[in-house]
Amino acid sequence: MAGALKNINELYDKAVREGSELAEQFWGTIPKDFAAIANLCDDSDTPRDVDALISFLREFHKEKGIYSQKVEDHLLSLKNGSILGGQQPTVFGGSSFIANKIACLAFTHETLSEQGKDYSPIFMIGSDGLQKELIRTYFPNPISPNATLLDLQTDQPPDTTAERIKLPNLDWFKDIVKDIEESFRGFWKKVKGAQQKLVSERFDHIVTLLTMIFNQSDSFNDMFIRIWGTIANIINDFGIIFLPTSDSRMKRYYVEPYLKFMDSIETYTETFERQTEKINKLEYRSSLPNRSQKYSPFYLICDCDIRVNPDIKIIEGKRIAHGHCQHCNKIMNFSVGTAEEIMNVKHRLVPRVDTSQLVLQDLLNVKVRISGPGEIAYYAQVAPSIRAIGFRTPIFVKYKRLFYNSPWNEKLGKQLESRNQGSIHGSKIFDQLKKRLHALREGSAERVRKAEIAIADTIL
Repeated sequence: MAGALKNINELYDKAVREGSELAEQFWGTIPKDFAAIANLCDDSDTPRDVDALISFLREFHKEKGIYSQKVEDHLLSLKNGSILGGQQPTVFGGSSFIANKIACLAFTHETLSEQGKDYSPIFMIGSDGLQKELIRTYFPNPISPNATLLDLQTDQPPDTTAERIKLPNLDWFKDIVKDIEESFRGFWKKVKGAQQKLVSERFDHIVTLLTMIFNQSDSFNDMFIRIWGTIANIINDFGIIFLPTSDSRMKRYYVEPYLKFMDSIETYTETFERQTEKINKLEYRSSLPNRSQKYSPFYLICDCDIRVNPDIKIIEGKRIAHGHCQHCNKIMNFSVGTAEEIMNVKHRLVPRVDTSQLVLQDLLNVKVRISGPGEIAYYAQVAPSIRAIGFRTPIFVKYKRLFYNSPWNEKLGKQLESRNQGSIHGSKIFDQLKKRLHALREGSAERVRKAEIAIADTIL
């Protein structure tokens, strides 16, 4: 509609193409490509004391069966800084774009290593409430527009923290595998001759791997880590460090950043509000609402495992985290004015969107943050606010995401076209992609650039 606010990812993409000075007001300097990242990394800071963290992560990876010599090498690089990506746990490992995130992390690490930047590649496992997008995923079928739903089938309330969810029984697993096998036949039928046997053997291998991982896992979170850790470190030997942000052994590292955040809340909220105004004046849509002076840097976890959004109040001269659980009606009041008080309740605290980057930045000395569109949008408000209270921010890089063609995309595209609505599923975009491919093969940087601008314009 006319006058609608634009997605701020468009501003980020514009800054990548044009080197826009506006980027400095939100994310900081944005590299034009992956090769340019190394020159922007600042190594002037003092190496951190991370021996205890390295020791914990080494044992964690051995516990999960995802340890390797390359993991060990990358753990030892943690004193130099890190490259950080991440994802919330999702059922059966989730969609293939998560593999894209991990591959982007591995590629960035390799590119920087070749330029003498020895940072640790870290994939954090986010802590979130139980949303449908986490407990449901779809397995495609090439001969049908109807994908197969893979559902965790839990009756836990939506605000239950994802890491507290137990896996269903073995019968659930067997039923899901049977559903996947039914959909897989569509792929198998597309393969001709002797290749059918090879594809079938590979599928059997995947099912065997998933069965082993399911039987070794004791939670939804655990299965997610083992799936991607096995793929990344045992099969592909990327040496990715998986960071369990909600693990109780990690939470002591968050105490000092929480304190600093609460001590600086006025500066933080004022900066946040100015950033929101800047974004809206430029006719872009801000991702997060403004923060109040009572804003808490963490959620509270109730005894019933529900995540509660507290306020920070001053009661009789003491800083109190006050929350009300809507599920069991319990009132929670915890003193959080000192490091000792926060340590006493750290097992109940989970970082929020604002502070997840802040606490990890402080701990891991993050040089580069690999992000998706959602994170890129909210960092336009969060990153300047973090800098205003004395924390350094990393270089924010949006990973590339490419979706394959599928029967249901094609069907939806035709429906949109019949209604005279915009769709990228048409001949124009495919012609432009073809031109870009020819330009790449011929080594014409100028034609590649023109094709990419045309593609971006068509999508927008």
